[in-house]
This record gives sequence, C-alpha cells and structure tokens, in this order.
Amino acid sequence: MPDFRRNPYRGLKTLKNELIPWGPFQDIGAPDDQVYNLDEVLRYLARQDERAYEKMEHQDAIVAAGMRRRRRTLLAAGWEIEPASASPAARLQADYCETLVKRLSKRWEVILDCMYYAIFWGWRPFERIWDMDATWRGKPAWFLRAIREKKPWEFRFTQARDLVYVAGQLSNQTDPIFRMDDDENRLRWLICTSGSSENPYGVADLRFVWLLKYCWSEAFKMLFQGTKRSMGLIEVQEGVPPSLNTLSAREQGGAGSVGQAKTVEAAGAEFAAALQVLDESGILISRAGYTMKLNADVKYAEGWRFPLEYLDRLKTLFLTGDTLSLSAGTTGSRAAAETKSRECEAYCIADGKELSGWVEQVFGDAIGQQFPDPDPDDAPRFRWNLGREVNLEAAQFYIDNGGRIDGKKFASKFGIPTITDEQPDDIVLEKAAPVLFGADGLPIPPGTDPSSPATPEDGKDDETKPGLAAARRLGRKPPADPKKESEAAAN
Repeated sequence: MPDFRRNPYRGLKTLKNELIPWGPFQDIGAPDDQVYNLDEVLRYLARQDERAYEKMEHQDAIVAAGMRRRRRTLLAAGWEIEPASASPAARLQADYCETLVKRLSKRWEVILDCMYYAIFWGWRPFERIWDMDATWRGKPAWFLRAIREKKPWEFRFTQARDLVYVAGQLSNQTDPIFRMDDDENRLRWLICTSGSSENPYGVADLRFVWLLKYCWSEAFKMLFQGTKRSMGLIEVQEGVPPSLNTLSAREQGGAGSVGQAKTVEAAGAEFAAALQVLDESGILISRAGYTMKLNADVKYAEGWRFPLEYLDRLKTLFLTGDTLSLSAGTTGSRAAAETKSRECEAYCIADGKELSGWVEQVFGDAIGQQFPDPDPDDAPRFRWNLGREVNLEAAQFYIDNGGRIDGKKFASKFGIPTITDEQPDDIVLEKAAPVLFGADGLPIPPGTDPSSPATPEDGKDDETKPGLAAARRLGRKPPADPKKESEAAAN
C-alpha cells in the first residue's frame, strides 16, 4: 500500500502552482531545471510517472473497455477536411491538407488513435518527420513523411517550457534539450496537452480512475486470500431455538441424564451430539433468552461481490458517462441502449474538439511552410462526423426554401457511391424548377411559355409541316395558315 506520508519527489524542484504562466521564475533555479508532473495521483499515490496510467489500462479490463469505447466511437464516425470558404485559396489549402494526410507513412486513423491517448494521460509528444523532396502539382512542396508517437514519460519540460529527453541519449543529438522557440524544434515536435491551457503536462482523465482501480485491486486480493473461509452473517434471535430444546430433552430422558453417573464414553457421545446439533443449526451461544446464530449460507465471495461491482460502475461512469448497470441482462430496452450511447457520444464529441485543435495545428504548420503569407481565415477545418448526422426532414425543408446542399457530402453521409472521375465539379442539391408537359406528354423545355403561339421557326426540324411538330410538342396552338384565314374572311 502506498505510503501517503512519503513525498517521492523530495529534493526535486517542482512548480508551486499547477496553473502558472509561461516565463522564468527566480525561485526555481537555472533555466534548464526540469519541471516534474504535478499530478497528485502520480506523485503521492502511484509514486510513478505516466506509466502508471498505461499499466492500469493493461491490468483492468473495465478501464481498457471504457477507453476503447470512447476511441472507437469517435473514430468510427469518420472525419472531414472542410475548406474555410469557397475562395480558391481556401480550396487549395484544403486540397493540400488532404494530400498531406494521404502521403503519411502510417495510416491517418492510427495517428488519431495515438493522439487520443493524450486525453487519458494528460499529454503526449509526437515527432514530425518532414519530406523535403516532395512535389505537389508539379512543383516542390513541403509534406510530412511521418508522425511518430512518443511516450510522455520519456520527456519532461523545463521552466521555460523547453522539451527535455530523459530516457537516454538520442543518436542524432547530443543535447537532450529541445528549445521550443527554435523554428526547427517547433516544427519537429508536436505537444498534445489536454485539459489545461497553462500546465504543459495537462490533466489526465485517468487520474480520476486510478484510486478506484487501486481499491478494486486490493479488494480482489483480499477476496482470494479468504475464499476458503465463510464470512457469514451473525443473526441474533429472541428465545430458544427448537434444536436446543430437543438437545435438553435428550439429555434429561436419555441414559446420560442429570443425576446419573456417566462413563467417559457416554459423556463423549453426548458432547459430540451437542456439537453436531450446534453445528447443524449454526448456533454460537444461547443466553438470557437470546440465541446468536451464524448464517453460513452467505459465502465470502458473495460479501465482496457488491463492492467490486460498485467500483466497476464508478470506473465506467468516469470514463464513458454510463450510469446504467453493467449487468442489465435481458431486462434492457432500446431506450436504455440509446441513452447509454448518447452519454458516451457526449464525451466523444468533447474529445473530438481537442483532437481537432491538435490536427489543425499540424495543418497550420505545414501550410505556413508551403504557402507564402497564408491568410489564417483560409485555413481548412478538421471536423468529426459524430454529432453531425443529417436530418432528412430538415434537409428537405432547407432545399424547398431555396437552400443549396453539397451533394457529395450528402451522399457520403448515407454511403451512396458517387463517380468523382466523371464529375470533378461539386454536386449541388437544390430545388428543381417545375416541369411542364405538353399535350403529347413530353416535357416542355425550361424558359418556354406554353401560352404563347408557336412560330414556324419552332418546327424547323419537321421539313413537311414547319411549326406543327413544335406546336404539338409544346402543347401550344399551331401557327395560323394564311390561305385558310383568307378563305374564312371571304366567306
């Protein structure tokens, strides 16, 4: 059990306040003094660095399942890179970022999954490897070759927030300190910090679960240390149980009744019979009209079952927001399942906003190297699809009122395959113009007034009867015949 009186960081220089602004401090010492993680759970309980959180995931199935559920819920919903606007510069930068993601040596979803651990651990560093020989659209370009995840316990910060490698010596660098005000190091390292804008180590989500996991582990040990015993429950009853009355009657009416001499064998038999009666009835003592019994039906394991389940529920509550029981069995309902899903989705949507900030930082650094003096308003947005489901009724109402919808995105939401090679331009969904039909059932071309009379030019495709075919096709009155009109006037 941890010694709560012991300070594992005694003698080491640490920041006095978790929320502390950037800059030098006179009470710390040299500029390169290392600042240790101020997480109270790691310092005073686990007495370890962030490896305690990684070990907890490996040892506790409930913790691992909660973390996996949050990660998979967000990643399975998908993501998009959206242009900031319809301007050519914004579209060009969005296309550049999509190409950057595709050129990475490791699958982009794997990198996002590794970034997610910064939320659970508090922070996580990543090393960016740049490709200087890349080309894009026939011209030299800046692209990332790889983004490599690193373990947070291999690094620390200085008081000036410079990154220090403490796991040994790097093969390509003798100085373990990376000055973050240097452009080369700033572009090389990506620091994902969660839950705090001031503390470089962030606030780990797992810090709220560690003590629960520790109590669960200790209770589990005590359970297995005493599984061979019955804990039982003590029950006090008023009166003498019938078993004791039977025993007394047996003593008084038998050969070994009171007042008669007893042999050793007879006394031993009576004592054994009394012990058997007491053992069968679970009676410990009977005095002054009260009897104390031990109910041995409740086993030792049953006594620890409810505390263990309670701790598991608390761990699930902290990780996924799930307030429902873990053992619903066949009594669950669709409403309960939807409630359970919405609670976890709310956590994941908040996590996605933090992840989007780190991804957009990667995009921003790459755009700053690729494009001269880029406008920040043209930077693309990284968006998660979770929580952005399409409402068909709202979409129909929007179109009916003159709105326009991106057809490609609309199709991708519902898994509709689109042919992008033959239609490189955007597909716009909008309200269609009303279609009019002529007398022959054929549609009338847009912009044509059905009430206007037809002209001979409308039927030039019909060499025998100019204007008649077009008039029939449009459902309009045929052009007048001058000869018939003159005859009608003469009559």
